[in-house]
Amino acid sequence: MRDAMHTSIDFYPCFVVLRVRCTGAEHGATSALYLVFDGIKMGATVTLNGVELAQVKDQFRRYVFELNSSHFPADVDAVNVLEVAFDSTIDVEGRFMACTGGWDWAPYTTTHNADARTFSKGIWKNVYLVTASSVTIEHVVPQIFYRGEYPTTPLEDGKHGGFDVQVRVHLRAAAATSGTLTLTPGWAPSAPISTSVTLPAGNSTAVLETVANASDIKLWWPANTGREHPLYNISVSFQQQDLGVDSEVAAVRRVGFRHVALVTGNDTDPSFVAKAAQEEGTELSFGMFFRVNGAAIFTRGANMIPMEEMEGRMNPEAHQILVQSAVAANFNILRVWGGGMFLPDAWYDECDELGVLVYHDMQYAQQGHAPNATVDQDAELRHQV
Repeated sequence: MRDAMHTSIDFYPCFVVLRVRCTGAEHGATSALYLVFDGIKMGATVTLNGVELAQVKDQFRRYVFELNSSHFPADVDAVNVLEVAFDSTIDVEGRFMACTGGWDWAPYTTTHNADARTFSKGIWKNVYLVTASSVTIEHVVPQIFYRGEYPTTPLEDGKHGGFDVQVRVHLRAAAATSGTLTLTPGWAPSAPISTSVTLPAGNSTAVLETVANASDIKLWWPANTGREHPLYNISVSFQQQDLGVDSEVAAVRRVGFRHVALVTGNDTDPSFVAKAAQEEGTELSFGMFFRVNGAAIFTRGANMIPMEEMEGRMNPEAHQILVQSAVAANFNILRVWGGGMFLPDAWYDECDELGVLVYHDMQYAQQGHAPNATVDQDAELRHQV
C-alpha cells in the first residue's frame, strides 16, 4: 500500500522542505514503513526531523529508507519535517542526464554541479511513504533462454526448440518469515509452480523456473516484418505460512518469446558460433546485424533522446505516442542514447507491445559522465536492470 503523506511543499533557493504528518505508529514487529524517493537530481542531503538519512548522488537510483518510531517525535500531533538540501559541492560522479549540460543542442543555465553545467535540479519523481504489512515483492525479473540450436533460418511457431524461463523474484521482509512462492505462467496449459521459501529480514531473492514449449506459445517478432509480437503474463505471488490468502502479495510481468542475436561474423559457420559464445568484438571487414528468431532483420529506427529537458514534467502518454508514431513510420528499433536518461516504464512497455527492438546504452557519456566502479553506480545499474 502506498500512502502519500506530505501535505505541503516549500521551495527555497538551496533546499526543499516537505512537511509531513506521520507518527511512525505504522511500524511494528511484522510491518515496516519506508520512505521512497523515486528520483532526486542532483547531490543532496536528506534529513528527517533533523537527523540525516543519507547523502544522495545519483539521479538514476531509487532511494529507500526504512523508518521506525525513533525517526518521529513522541508528540503524535507534531509536524515532521523532511528536508532535501541540495549542495553543488557534493560529487555526483556525473550520474545525471548528461545532455542537460547544454552540449550542441540542449539549453543550459548557470546551475552547476562541480564542473558540469545542468539545466535543472530538484526532486523530479515521486516521493511517498509505503506501509508494508510484512513482505513486499519489489521486482520480478524474467530471463528467457532458447532451448534449441542456434538458428540461422526463421523459426516457425510450434516447430522450434521452446524456451526455458527463469524468474528471479526480489523480496523485502520486515521480519524473518516463511511461506509459499508461486509462479503462474500465462500460457496454457502450464500449471503453477510453487516452492516453500524462508525469507530473512531485509532483501532477498528466489528463483522459480518453468518451460514454454513450442506448442504452447507464439513467437514475438519485430514490428513491420509481417508477423505478430504477442506477450504473455508471468504472475508471481507470495503467501505467508499459516496466514492464509489475506497475507498474499502478488506481481505481474509481461514477456515475449524470441531469440535475439547481434551478429558480428559468419554465424552460419558453427565454429564461429561456438567461439563467439565466449568472446566479444567484431571480425575484421564484417559489419553487424540482428537476427531475431533466426531471421536476419533489416532494422529501421533512430536515436531516442529525452523528450523533456525539465524531466519532472515528463508525460508517460507522450512516450507511448512516440513509440506508436515510430511504428507508423515503419520503424522497428529505437536506441536509448547514453547522453540522456533511463526512460519511463510506459515507453518500454509500449515497445514490447508494438514490436520495437530496444538497443540500450547505459547512461554514460563524455565530459565527466564516464563509468566508475563505485557503490552508487553499482546500485544504479542493479536497480535499472
